[in-house]
Amino acid sequence: MSYAQKETLINRYYSSIVNKIKMKIHKKSLINLILIIILIGSFAYADGPYGIPLDDDLKPQPMADLAIIDIIIEPTNPQINDVVTATAKITNLGNIADSYGSMILVKFPDIGMTTGVVAPPDTNNPLEPGEIEYISMDFNATEFGIYEIEASIDPLLEDINYSNNELSDTFEIVEEEVECIIPEDGMVIMENTLFCQGYYNLPNGISIGADDITLDCNGAFLEGDNKENDGIYTEKSGIEILNCKVKGFSNGVYLDFNSYNSLENLDIFENKQGIVLDSSDHNTVNNSYIHQNNFRGISSYWGDYNLLRDNIFESNGYDGIYLHSSVENILINNELTGDSIIIDGYLSQNY
Repeated sequence: MSYAQKETLINRYYSSIVNKIKMKIHKKSLINLILIIILIGSFAYADGPYGIPLDDDLKPQPMADLAIIDIIIEPTNPQINDVVTATAKITNLGNIADSYGSMILVKFPDIGMTTGVVAPPDTNNPLEPGEIEYISMDFNATEFGIYEIEASIDPLLEDINYSNNELSDTFEIVEEEVECIIPEDGMVIMENTLFCQGYYNLPNGISIGADDITLDCNGAFLEGDNKENDGIYTEKSGIEILNCKVKGFSNGVYLDFNSYNSLENLDIFENKQGIVLDSSDHNTVNNSYIHQNNFRGISSYWGDYNLLRDNIFESNGYDGIYLHSSVENILINNELTGDSIIIDGYLSQNY
């Protein structure tokens, strides 16, 4: 049937319906009549991109209606660095299978990630009426904040209703508040710990008794009694010690036969020695102020492959940096005021 013939049939269809309406509405206003005609017209002219395609008898053709009905996020409450799985749930609400097969995309628009399945016609894998398909992707949530997920069906599909081809959802990674604790004299730290700010007299110092622990002093001031105890002592590896102010100990920080530790943003002063690396390798001391210690700022005894970077050494009694039988250590951008660097004993190369 040509378009002109189809239009003629449509006009006839209008006329018959309008006549029936006129017989029934009686006292209804002309405005209501116009609205009814417009509503009927929206269906009668629904052809191709304007809506529901009509066959030669002006009846809606059977078509597929792919719809995204849900987005599932797992785990339910993601935490930082979790692998988050986003799954789009898709079904066919129409009365025939989609002719092109499933061409469905799931997107993380903020980070430009897209995944999905594409089943072109030659795969003979259409989505049947009522059938459910799940499309998933994984994302590593490395930052705090709100993440937006959008699922969309390929707009090129022949589909009866495009309004249900998109769905979005969000999830949020919330930075949990860590409760600070009051440091106690002689305490042994066995888990990640945040100290409360303040001044604490700890004659016996503290120690770290497990691997892979972060101690954040949060600016707390730890003071000893100038006897033989260490301010912070550990034999464990993978330790982070941050934001501590340490005074009045035999050694401000003592790393003993361990490796891969990180000391950062420390204020170490008026101890016998500031920091000791005793047979400890692959450690980093960064962005710290090490000053006015009676003997040395940092002493490394048989400590190899350590990195000292962006530190200030000032007015330590003997040396700012002392390396004894220590090899392959790297010193970068350290500032020494009234201090020296001493390399002593058997050694290979230090930079």
